[in-house]
Amino acid sequence: RGVVNEIVQADGSRASGRLGGKLRQRCCFLEGAEDWDCLAELVDTLQGAVVDDREILTKCNPKFVDLKKLPEILDEYADSTRRSADHLKARDVRAMLDEHYSAERCVELKKYDEFPVDGAAMPRKGAYLRGTTKGGMHVFNIAAVTCAIGQQLLVEEGRLAAGH
Repeated sequence: RGVVNEIVQADGSRASGRLGGKLRQRCCFLEGAEDWDCLAELVDTLQGAVVDDREILTKCNPKFVDLKKLPEILDEYADSTRRSADHLKARDVRAMLDEHYSAERCVELKKYDEFPVDGAAMPRKGAYLRGTTKGGMHVFNIAAVTCAIGQQLLVEEGRLAAGH
C-alpha cells in the first residue's frame, strides 16, 4: 500500500508509517532542515535541467527523460528487494503529477509532447515532462515523477506553496 515501516516525523522523532492523506505519513526519511533544503534544491535543479534541455539529460542520460506509461516507469525504478505492495501506486503518483505537472502547466513550460511514443516519425529533440501518445495514453518520465514526489513532500512540510 505504499507505506514503509518507519518514518521520520516533522519534529525529528520516528513513528510507524501509516496510510493517510499525506505522502509524508507514508514514507519520509528526511531529517532536519539540511535534508529538506537538499530536497528543494534537487527538485529545482532537476526541473531546471528538463526545462532548459540541459545536455546532462538530453545527451548523457536520455533514459531519464524518455516518456513512458506510468506503470512502466514505476516498475523500472521500483526497489526489487521489497514487495510490490510496498511501492507507491500509479494512481497516487498520477495524482501528484496532475497536481504539480498538469498538462496545462507543461504546455506553458513548453514541456508537453504529443505523440512521443507511437506517433513520432523521428526522434524528438529536447526533454519533456509529460505527453500523450497517438492513442491518447498519458506518458511521463522518471524526472517528472521524481520532481512531483519531491514537490508533494515539500508542500506537505510547508516549504512550498500548494499550486506553485
